Amino acid sequence: MRNEQPQGPLITRVMNSFFPPILIVLALLVGAAALWLTPKEEDPQIVVPMADVLIQAPGLNAQQVAKQVTQPLEKKVSQIDGVEYVYSTTKAGSAE
Repeated sequence: MRNEQPQGPLITRVMNSFFPPILIVLALLVGAAALWLTPKEEDPQIVVPMADVLIQAPGLNAQQVAKQVTQPLEKKVSQIDGVEYVYSTTKAGSAE
């Protein structure tokens, strides 16, 4: 026994008509036009200014490094013109 839904006469007529192939061809033409009209640059120049600062603090635990190194350095770096975001990672003996 099949669990198919019976199709109405409208759906059967549309699916057996010329509409689906025309819709497929139209979709392919629109896709090709979009691909052809989209501007492309061979070698895009994307500028992502970034700097990594690595600091070693041997013998200090993570809390000491955060308090004595990371927090003051974040304040100084964020005061530089053009700096929008400052991210840091602190662990025992070092800060990034």
